[in-house]
Amino acid sequence: MERDTDLAGLAELSDADELLVWCVRSLIAQRGAWPEVRAELRRRCSLITCEAAAHALGRMLDRIGATSPRDLYLHQPHCPCLGEDEVALLGLVARVQRGDGPGARAAARRLVPESDVALLIADAGMLGDVLAVKDLHVS
Repeated sequence: MERDTDLAGLAELSDADELLVWCVRSLIAQRGAWPEVRAELRRRCSLITCEAAAHALGRMLDRIGATSPRDLYLHQPHCPCLGEDEVALLGLVARVQRGDGPGARAAARRLVPESDVALLIADAGMLGDVLAVKDLHVS
């Protein structure tokens, strides 16, 4: 199976998609990147929204990191490619924002074991709600 897809490229993603991919990649590439991630969230949101989004994103990444049965494949922050696991993360948040429960469960199952699906969906829901406050909808 091909590990990378050219889903129209990062340049054609929505602002919310691009923001989420960059934040995840930055945090995975360098765990100490929280100040830069918070600064970017603050630039696109507000201070309160930024902190809530950072908290929700941190919970998602911690849960995936602690429970995923495999290593996720993510690209470097400025790489133009979009990997399958990045698509799964975007899909999870997008489906939660749209209220697509079955789709969200399917996306979450690609990232964590069944025992953690509901918790990951709750974390993704918190992130999606916070982003939606600033009209940032993941597609």
